[in-house]
Amino acid sequence: MSRSELSGMVLAAETNTHSVGESCMKNLFNRFVRDEQGQDLIEYGLLVGIITVGCLVAIKAIGPKVAGYFTTLNTNLP
Repeated sequence: MSRSELSGMVLAAETNTHSVGESCMKNLFNRFVRDEQGQDLIEYGLLVGIITVGCLVAIKAIGPKVAGYFTTLNTNLP
């Protein structure tokens, strides 16, 4: 084999390696975009967060009223 044939083969191998790496990254990215395995977990986490915020707001809103009831009850007890 001549030197130019060998350099052509090396260049072709480097080009193919780059193409394989590029296609591997594209496949990985496409799988990541289409993967829906963790989606349910995120949705449940958001749901728990929303419920928690709602409970905190409700407790803050009725807290003074409940405290007033207990104060009145404590005052009226002998």
